[in-house]
Amino acid sequence: MPPYFGVGLGLGLLDVVPVSSAPESMVGRALFYFEELDLGLEEFRALLALQKDYYRVQREGRLQFAIEGHLARPTAQPALGSEELGEHLEIRAQLFADEEARVPAFTQRVRKLLGVDRWNLLVSLYMEETRRDLLRLGPAIATAVASAFTLHDAVNSQQVDARAQFPASPGVEREAPVGSGDGVDREGYGPWGETDSHAGSAEPAEPALFPVPGRMPF
Repeated sequence: MPPYFGVGLGLGLLDVVPVSSAPESMVGRALFYFEELDLGLEEFRALLALQKDYYRVQREGRLQFAIEGHLARPTAQPALGSEELGEHLEIRAQLFADEEARVPAFTQRVRKLLGVDRWNLLVSLYMEETRRDLLRLGPAIATAVASAFTLHDAVNSQQVDARAQFPASPGVEREAPVGSGDGVDREGYGPWGETDSHAGSAEPAEPALFPVPGRMPF
């Protein structure tokens, strides 16, 4: 997800291990595409300052998480009663939730820092990057689900051969990533200004930061 790199391909339904989805860096992908985004020195400094702020808050939460885990350890002496143990575990659970909950707020900060055009361009770059990765992984994914499911091409509905490399869909041109101003809703990620209720408005609509359900590209 822009503007950071995800923690893995197993997102959402496939996240069966309770590991935080919060990234270590909030600005990794934005920095990776610094040339495409034409970032200047001031933008670099602002992104790094934001990352420093994010790391400081994240680190503090994780230290407290570790302390609460130590206090709730099974070998604690004297042994904790069920009520006291439950209090420590509830604090740990809240700290875990806080780590994931702060990601949207920091994502909003990065979005505002980049501005309309650069944010839309970053979304386009992310979508193209994801399509390329899934195109290469297609045969492996098809093989993994072959025992219970079949995969079909999104354009012509033909079943995908798990033994073959995925070709580009016939008749579909892969556009180069573009910036804002084209009015394209990039698979539900919503560049600024695409909401109908804001049509004709001088002020751009708030973009959707996350995919619309059912339209996830990964």
